[in-house]
Amino acid sequence: MASALARCRGFLNYHPLAKWLSILSSVGTTFLYVGLIVLLAFFIDLMVDRGEIPAFHQLPAPTRQRFLEGISSPDDERKQQVQDELKAIGFDPALVKAWANGEPMENWSQHERALLWWGDTLRLIHDKVPAAADATREKFKIIHTQYGAEAPLYDVPDCGILSLVIRWRFNFGFRVLAFTGEWNSFMWEHGNTMYLLDLFLWALGLATLRLI
Repeated sequence: MASALARCRGFLNYHPLAKWLSILSSVGTTFLYVGLIVLLAFFIDLMVDRGEIPAFHQLPAPTRQRFLEGISSPDDERKQQVQDELKAIGFDPALVKAWANGEPMENWSQHERALLWWGDTLRLIHDKVPAAADATREKFKIIHTQYGAEAPLYDVPDCGILSLVIRWRFNFGFRVLAFTGEWNSFMWEHGNTMYLLDLFLWALGLATLRLI
């Protein structure tokens, strides 16, 4: 006696179009499920980290160390970019003179390290998500206005997907995240509320496609 699967295959094989539509439908369903899982991951990240770009001392120790090692011997272009970004948000570039003069990282104060993290974060956004550069600088300026010289010790809130982009800078998939932020400005332009709404609409769209 033929199994149910064999009978199903026999039914679909009666016409090539029915067979291939069934295969394509299965593949499409798989991609839709993957898409929903990715959206769920974005949502969980937003709930946990609240769309904040973390201050230097809030980073995991391996990330801090990798950042310091990566910035300890900058080329002239990167050095100028970091200094320009700090100046743009109201900080005197002389505050990172130990780094700029090529002194070993052991000579950098905690405040200088925090400033370097801020300056290099803005440089990275300018390079990888250029559409978000101006808006992000304004958020950093607001924190500077609120907290003055101690501003780099505070997280920068309401940054949407840019929080994930920055925290993921040393991980696989960073370029995909940066491209996503550049392509879809709703994920950062109007803060976390619009980012959450954007995720909801994408999830609703994928779920609707799944029902078709």
